[in-house]
Amino acid sequence: MLGGLGVVIANKGGNADTDFSGGVSTAVACEDIAATRGAVNTELAERKSAAGEALAEALEGASDAYWETRRALENTKTACESEALLADPCKDLFEQASALADEILENIDSGFDEAKFQERERIKKEYDECVQNPPQEDTYPGKLEQCRAAFDAGNTAALDARRAAEAAAQERHDTTVEAAESAHRAKMAALDVLEKECEDTKYERKYGALPGTGIPVTDYQGGSSACTGVFPGSDPELERTINRLRSQYNQAKAAGKMEGFGGALSIDAKIKELEADMAAGGAKCNTDADCGGPVPVCCNISEIGRAFCSNGTCANETIACGAEEVCGGSPAQCLALIQVIEYQGSLIPTSGLRIGSREDGCDSQHWHGSGTALDGTFFADPNPEGCGFGMLDEKPAFSVYPPSQQTAPGAAAPSGGGTIEVRGGIFGN
Repeated sequence: MLGGLGVVIANKGGNADTDFSGGVSTAVACEDIAATRGAVNTELAERKSAAGEALAEALEGASDAYWETRRALENTKTACESEALLADPCKDLFEQASALADEILENIDSGFDEAKFQERERIKKEYDECVQNPPQEDTYPGKLEQCRAAFDAGNTAALDARRAAEAAAQERHDTTVEAAESAHRAKMAALDVLEKECEDTKYERKYGALPGTGIPVTDYQGGSSACTGVFPGSDPELERTINRLRSQYNQAKAAGKMEGFGGALSIDAKIKELEADMAAGGAKCNTDADCGGPVPVCCNISEIGRAFCSNGTCANETIACGAEEVCGGSPAQCLALIQVIEYQGSLIPTSGLRIGSREDGCDSQHWHGSGTALDGTFFADPNPEGCGFGMLDEKPAFSVYPPSQQTAPGAAAPSGGGTIEVRGGIFGN
């Protein structure tokens, strides 16, 4: 069933970035489909923009975190390099040798300490060797290299963390965008279905036809005398006499005259006698109107009936519509399907159009010509030098039953010689 709720802008629903179950509603009336498509497109653009903004914020956060870590690493590196300037790989040996020398001199009055002297000589020798070949890691260049290695390792770890955060943010963005686009596709598909339903029911919504069939809505009168041939007893002359007697009855009753000739009781008895005679005598007539009128009616979806006066007595006749025709309208007609195209909300019969070739100024076969639509609107060729009313693949022809008072093309009388014109006509006299 077609919706008529209008465009509804709802909350996005849910807390997850990918929950797009809400938003623009597609439960809309046919005339709101175009506006709803625009709203759905806007909704997608807004959701993608929000996802882009969230991505930019996450990338900026990852960048800020990286540069904060890098600044700390640079400060540590600077301090390390300053300390490296004071590097002295042989300092400990020099200080040990100096301390032993001081001890020997301090205790010289007690005698020369040979053992300490030999220890000092050994350490001095190690010192001389250190000076000649100092440990690389304890030299300024060595310590500088260690400072830079520590910085590089920390910077690499910070870059890895940044890349991981950026990758996670990008994945969230892509997932969100895909969810938004999926919701957009689903809504557009729902609108496509609704639009097709609206297109399929355009004829009946505009011309009043049964949903899904294109068959005109008709008040079938299968129980009427025009269809059954059963007429209540009637006689125009007797009816006039009865009406005159009823007037006399009312006058007598008003005067209080009940008995005798011309009294209300005797007049009432005469009225009842005449009514019984009329009921038993069948339906008499002088004109078709005495039988209910000559206007044809639909007895059912495929049969037309008419009541008329024949030799002073009411009669009827019926005729069946063709195999692919239906009864519709007032006066009733047998309607045959006709081919039409839709243009600006009207249905134009293709019988007044022609198919133009690709050589006629258009890239594909198309409709040219002019004609009066089923709603009475006349259309001239809108683009005679181009694609006319549109290309065939854009404006395909389809079959409808014409409005009930429109005579269908190719009307023809029934082969049986009856007085009903089967394809769009009406009863004859």
